[in-house]
Amino acid sequence: LRLFAVLVAATSLLAAGCVSKGSGPKQLKTDKGTFAVVLDADPAPAVPQKPIQLALELDADEADLSGITAVSLAISNPQNSAVDVPLGLGSDASLWTGPVVFPEAGEWDWKLTVTSGEESEVAEGTIDVGCPAASPKGGSCCETANCSGDLLCIVATCQAAPNDNGGACLGGTDCTSEYCEAGLCV
Repeated sequence: LRLFAVLVAATSLLAAGCVSKGSGPKQLKTDKGTFAVVLDADPAPAVPQKPIQLALELDADEADLSGITAVSLAISNPQNSAVDVPLGLGSDASLWTGPVVFPEAGEWDWKLTVTSGEESEVAEGTIDVGCPAASPKGGSCCETANCSGDLLCIVATCQAAPNDNGGACLGGTDCTSEYCEAGLCV
């Protein structure tokens, strides 16, 4: 089998005042081609006790993504808290996303497994989870005090105003109506 390197880089968003960061490039070998893999949080940076999306992008200019049969992402911290991130295939074969709630702040280890046929390869790294300071509009937050200016922390994202009916919510303060039912403003 011909082996190729897969470059894994967890995105660092330090320019936006973020505290999520990757541990830099990792090597992963697979027989399906060379992939650049980026792990990212939305909103960024990753914050504790709030729902966020992790996105795993496989950039394969000349590689065959069709041979990948499974991609899994497991996250754990030194206190033995473990979170499996259920990844779903996005709009094309290069994007995998999954929801996660980190139970606590701190440095979390991630383990990516890419399976192709009978073979699986693993890459590992770290992501820091914490509450940012002075996060801009669209940036992540744990509470309104983490947002810059007059922005509010709405569903872990700094926004100018609460969500209208039908928008996502964690509680009544996330909604203009001040009512949240089953994760939606009503």
